[in-house]
Amino acid sequence: MAVVVSAQNSLNSEAFFRNAASQLDEWQIEASTTNQQVSFPWIEQYELRTETRDFNIEEQEYILRVSPNTPKKRKAQQALYDHYAQMPQFEVQQLRCDAYLDFHVDWTSLYLIEENIKLLQQLTSIYEDKDLVFQKMISAADLPIDKIINHEADKTQLQYSLSELKLQRNQLLARYGYDDIALDFSDFIHANDIATQISRPLGDIDRIDMNQLAYEQAEIQKELELEMARKKQYFDFAQIRYQGPYSDLLSERVSLSVALQLPNSGRRKLRVQKLQVRQQNLALETRKEKQKASNRIALATSSVAMSISRHQLYQELLEAERSRLSQWSAKLSKRADASPISLLEIEERHVETLLKELDILEDILDDYLTYLIRSEQICREQNLLK
Repeated sequence: MAVVVSAQNSLNSEAFFRNAASQLDEWQIEASTTNQQVSFPWIEQYELRTETRDFNIEEQEYILRVSPNTPKKRKAQQALYDHYAQMPQFEVQQLRCDAYLDFHVDWTSLYLIEENIKLLQQLTSIYEDKDLVFQKMISAADLPIDKIINHEADKTQLQYSLSELKLQRNQLLARYGYDDIALDFSDFIHANDIATQISRPLGDIDRIDMNQLAYEQAEIQKELELEMARKKQYFDFAQIRYQGPYSDLLSERVSLSVALQLPNSGRRKLRVQKLQVRQQNLALETRKEKQKASNRIALATSSVAMSISRHQLYQELLEAERSRLSQWSAKLSKRADASPISLLEIEERHVETLLKELDILEDILDDYLTYLIRSEQICREQNLLK
């Protein structure tokens, strides 16, 4: 059950992920593996037969057949059983990976929402100043009616956007049990940090799909070992036959038979061949999946790098524009006939460019999350946004 946190507290990424992970543990599926110990017998099969002739009990025949096991077969059977019993919980692992992806997506969304709200609040202050200026200009002959209309439309859109963002923020926080809490993004990852992150070698990654293929390959290998052990079992069965009782005491009543088998069974050869074909197909599929994963990671890395380059270019252009507009603002403020509306529009333009920059940053974060998914780093169950 989620814990409701009071509004005066501050929430950073560490606290957010810690609380989210604690909720995840509450619905984690119980392990499906078994610890039951199984001992495979030395006698693999018992068979008792009886046959009568015309329901004459004196001519009843009894046959007891015993099929033995071998040490190698018992060892192979035990190994295959242990493999089944220790099967990893691939579905549970995938559920946890998906949950951590949700945590990252939601914390990223909260960051973008918070940054958007801050910028829109700056626009709100600018719009309030423009209101005051327009009120002072009400008696002017050149009252800019078109600008006033556009201004009122912008105010309406701004109020709607702010309300929508706050609603989204509250819904996201409520999902994790928070009620109007202050958010601390001081440690949130920067674009330069993401560039550094994607440039590092991935190393060994515990990939769920690769682990599933490896598990299937190990299973086929153990099945092959069991088939090889069966192939080397030459002693098929021992049989005791009892016939009688007869009136003739000299007649044979008990006989012992032994059966041997040669390892040339067509059905067994077909079974071995089928397992070997599956083994080859899995090996091919494993190589294909590794290559596909490598290509997907490379593509995701390239997308992140491209978004970062766009962000850097926009920042450079933004700084140059801001510098030029600051110069114009300084010049206009010295003129006696300078319109305050023009100065406010310069500040409005600056905030709008920051909003555009935030959109580009959102592209970087989206591409970064895609990279974390395709490289399955998201499954490491760590906070990768700081």
